[in-house]
Amino acid sequence: ISLAALFGATLGAVIVSGAVPQFWMGLPLAAYLSPLPLGLVLFLSGSALVVLLLYAVSALIFARQLRR
Repeated sequence: ISLAALFGATLGAVIVSGAVPQFWMGLPLAAYLSPLPLGLVLFLSGSALVVLLLYAVSALIFARQLRR
């Protein structure tokens, strides 16, 4: 669900409107990339962050279960 929401906020918004949403334009990278590559970079980096966060939470839960 979080990746679908992230897709909608980054790459999906670019596909629908043809431009990056205004709140992403404050990033330094926005001045150098056109909207579609910027949306892709935002989606991929956000996806990596979400997956790593879920991995860390899962590892903590697993370690907690092993202690019992």
